[in-house]
Amino acid sequence: MPKGKDPLRIQLSMKILHPPGMRVPKKVLEQILDLLIADKPLPKVVTVRAIAWQNPARKGKMSLWRWAGPDPTGLRGERESSPSGSLRSAIDTLAPFLETGQITYE
Repeated sequence: MPKGKDPLRIQLSMKILHPPGMRVPKKVLEQILDLLIADKPLPKVVTVRAIAWQNPARKGKMSLWRWAGPDPTGLRGERESSPSGSLRSAIDTLAPFLETGQITYE
C-alpha cells in the first residue's frame, strides 16, 4: 500500500420488506443510499439498522469495525463493543465516501 493511503470499508445493514422470492434490484439499493446520504425520508418498507466502517490497514484496536445504529447484528466482522456516536452523525461523516466509493452488494 502506498504511503499516505488509508483505505476505508463501509457496511450498511438495512431491513427491506418485499414480497417473498423477490430480489431487490441494485438500482433500488442505490436510490435508497442516495436518499440516506441526502437525509431525505426513506420508503416505509426500509429500516436502516446500522452502519459500520473500518480502516483495514490499521493495526490492533484501530482495525476493528466501528459502528453506529440501533441494531448491529447484521454487520460482519469483529467490531467495537459499543457504538461510535449516532447513526445520523456516522452517515453524515461517511457520506462523501459513500458517494464516491466502489459499492458491492451482499
